[in-house]
Amino acid sequence: MEAYGAVAPPRELDRWESDAKYRTLFDSIDEGFCVIKVLFDAAGTPVDYVFLETNPSFERQTGLVAALGRSMRALAPAHEEHWFRTYGDIATTGEAIRFDAPAQALGRWYDVYAFRVGEPSQHLVAILFNDISQRKALEQALESRNARLREADVRKDRFLATLAHELRNPLAPLMIAAELLGRDNLSARQLGQTRDVIRRQVGHMSRLLDDLLDVARITQGKLVLRKQGVPLTEVIDSAMEAVRPLMERKQHAVAVHLDPAIGIVDVDPVRFSQVVANLLTNAAKYTDPGGRIVLRTRAEPEAFVLEIEDNGIGIRGDALPDLFVMFSQVADGADRTEGGLGIGLSIVKGLVELHGGSVQAESAGAAEGSTFRVRMPPSRTREMAVANTVARQAVARRRVLVADDNRDAADTIGMLIGDLGHEVRVVYDGQAAVSAARIFHPDMALLDIGMPKMDGCMVARALREEPWAGSLLLVAATGWGDAESRRKVFAAGFDEHLTKPVSPDDLERLLEGDRSAR
Repeated sequence: MEAYGAVAPPRELDRWESDAKYRTLFDSIDEGFCVIKVLFDAAGTPVDYVFLETNPSFERQTGLVAALGRSMRALAPAHEEHWFRTYGDIATTGEAIRFDAPAQALGRWYDVYAFRVGEPSQHLVAILFNDISQRKALEQALESRNARLREADVRKDRFLATLAHELRNPLAPLMIAAELLGRDNLSARQLGQTRDVIRRQVGHMSRLLDDLLDVARITQGKLVLRKQGVPLTEVIDSAMEAVRPLMERKQHAVAVHLDPAIGIVDVDPVRFSQVVANLLTNAAKYTDPGGRIVLRTRAEPEAFVLEIEDNGIGIRGDALPDLFVMFSQVADGADRTEGGLGIGLSIVKGLVELHGGSVQAESAGAAEGSTFRVRMPPSRTREMAVANTVARQAVARRRVLVADDNRDAADTIGMLIGDLGHEVRVVYDGQAAVSAARIFHPDMALLDIGMPKMDGCMVARALREEPWAGSLLLVAATGWGDAESRRKVFAAGFDEHLTKPVSPDDLERLLEGDRSAR
């Protein structure tokens, strides 16, 4: 009996179902897919390929539009040669390959699985691929971050080793000086030498700690500038005075050329002097004895420029980019650094940028010397200089109260203040400070914060309530220099904040009525 209706032959039905399944899979996958025919030249070298079939994801994965029947060189003439070689190898050997590779002409990275299809003579290759550009970018960013972390870790280890070395160095002379001071037969000359040793070594340790605090404040954005109009010559003179002993010891020929057109500049005088001193110190460290150092300034329409040039060991080109990075030191000059933590130039960069300026270094290479150039914005006004150029009034004899539970610290500061011609009272706890102040009525009180019985902030609040204390200058002396500690100190009624060890220069300026010491 004849069947009802037309029935497709079983073979044709199988083929139809197979094609339909293939097309459904081909069109639905997220991966890009294509079949190409590799083209070879007469010598058998793969030179191009033509797209015979693509799926809907192909265009999204490649950005190539209307690729069917067109060659890759026509679509992307700059496509790299390694793609043609790879697909040529697959077409001739029949060996499937999975690989990652960049396609710079398309601006992408791909994860590719390619295999031969059809007869070997047809040179057909099927390609299943994914655009992994975002993944590669993340991997490269992660690798770059890891490289930076590894470098930072190396710098950190080097810094800690340097810090330990620099802090140990002063201990030996200080221990010997303490031993000598315990002997009764010291001559006046030996006593003076011992005192000078202690002063130098304590000063060295104090500068190290100041540098560490400065770096922390700059990196955390907590360092506040106190700008004022000051003659640039005064700032430079102060910096030169600080560095002169090192330059004289190394017998450097120093020349200073100042542009008379630059008068008053709008800077924090203490911090900008620190910038100049750090750059001069850097030049002196890396310049051989008898070398030359030149400091010059010049006025420009929208800036003033300060340059420090030396004929020292120079800087290799590959070292220039990291020169202002924290804890960085020029490797070629590691044995000439005269000590230091490798943070001086980092501080320079931070302070200059806080002023709104910029700093750069130039060198023709090793043994060719170097030039550091600071470019600063011009002064906002000239009127601000009037108050700063008025002569200081004669220093009046002041009554000063010193309170610190560290007896050595209190007594030595008291001796210094007395030696400067002022009347001083020294006590060793907070309650004694309040009692002494009510009798002594000091003009200035230098108070430690961490005292027993009453801490310095409690003492400050108590003294602020005294009817006689309207003009009392309250100065906090503390080892804590962070922003939160300073905030608490000023909230308690203090006028000034000094970080221990207290600098005699800062103390003397305050006694003279100069409030820039803070």
